Amino acid sequence: MALRHQTWVALLATVLLFGAAPGSVFDAFGPSQALAAEDGKKARRIPHIQPTTHKRLQQAEELVRGDEEKGTEPDFAAARALLEDMLPREGRRSRYNGNELAQVHNMLAFVYWELDRPDLTIHHYEQVLGEVPDISEGMELSTMYQLAKLYFMQGMNNEGTRAADYYNQTLSMMARWMALNEQVGPDVYHFLSQVYYQLDDQPKSIENLETAIRMTQERGNVVKEQWWSMLQSLHYGQENWDRCIEILEVLVNQYPKRDYWITLAAVYGEVDDERRQLLALEAAHVGGFLTKDSDVRSYGSLLLTNGVPYRASTYVQQGLDDGVLEPTLDVLKLRGQALVSAEEIDDAITVFEEAAKMAEDGKIFNMLATLYLDRDKFADCERTAKLALDKGDLMSVMGTKITLASCQFYLDDLRGARETFVDVRRQARREDDGRLERNAGDWIKFIDSESKRLDAIAQAGG
Repeated sequence: MALRHQTWVALLATVLLFGAAPGSVFDAFGPSQALAAEDGKKARRIPHIQPTTHKRLQQAEELVRGDEEKGTEPDFAAARALLEDMLPREGRRSRYNGNELAQVHNMLAFVYWELDRPDLTIHHYEQVLGEVPDISEGMELSTMYQLAKLYFMQGMNNEGTRAADYYNQTLSMMARWMALNEQVGPDVYHFLSQVYYQLDDQPKSIENLETAIRMTQERGNVVKEQWWSMLQSLHYGQENWDRCIEILEVLVNQYPKRDYWITLAAVYGEVDDERRQLLALEAAHVGGFLTKDSDVRSYGSLLLTNGVPYRASTYVQQGLDDGVLEPTLDVLKLRGQALVSAEEIDDAITVFEEAAKMAEDGKIFNMLATLYLDRDKFADCERTAKLALDKGDLMSVMGTKITLASCQFYLDDLRGARETFVDVRRQARREDDGRLERNAGDWIKFIDSESKRLDAIAQAGG
């Protein structure tokens, strides 16, 4: 309780990420004071705090603070009772002036905060403002600021319409505060950005955060990383890609972290700038930031599509060796495709055979059939082509059948090859594919001719 009592202001400021509250439990008590007139303004005349009132408030403060030397802990319940007793009863006129009542409410707001009653804390701060103009401008401004923070906190602790009501109260109070305050700093605009974000008003949130960052830069100060990060997220949500890229380029230079590099690469991808996308991932790779499965796969894919297939295959294999990547179907397909593009056909076949064990459709088997045909491994070609047709879900069934027929032909299975090409011609005719129909027909004629030639040789030899 003592720690909470000592740091309540700092804790609240930390939770709400802006500002600082008055350092004293209540305003200094003293003789009647007039706030000096500034810029032609008429000074406020603040009523006296009477000695008897001052004494009672001091008693309340002693109860709130406790006494370490005497070993007494803060007694908020007793302080509350004393202060509540100073308030006017219903229907009775107060014996205290506006300044004195404001001090009572100010202390009660503090006490109820310590008693975990933010609702009553808010109530008593509102009562403080009800005593304007009998309080100092400093007390008025600090109370407004505290109320704005408390409204925001209540919004965070509620949902739906109730939360929105609190956020709108926050904005209303901040508008009043800013109208009276001639020195509004960047932190205030950052806070307003947070409020608008909670209200799902992204444009207003962006506008205020941009203002906060611009003011910080104009003052020659360093913009907080969290502000840049929040602004980037807001622009990302609005798909403002150009501004998003500008901010991310600041972040990767000033705060080079994995998430910023990966997001920058992703945004380059959104604007179809594959060259810079690859460069961003290359920089992340050099920095040791590509530590996740998705990172390695994205980098490997970009290397492949940007004409560096052998490096792509090597990098994916490194990911597998390091345990960053699991040998899933997609990962093996990526490495196999890279090896094919790099013309490392034998290695590609090995990888695709491993991937085929996990395949539920015929696509990888079709790829294998094509590769085996290229390597003159006709028996394996026939085997995998048939498996591709059995598994189905192919890009081109007729294309796979042509591969199968070609393998059968080179295996001297002329009957099987002819039957397959006849099937292709029949299907091409149904689909009105004249080119493929003619191609299949030419093969059939060639096979018939070859069969006659072989029959003639056999008869002559007989």
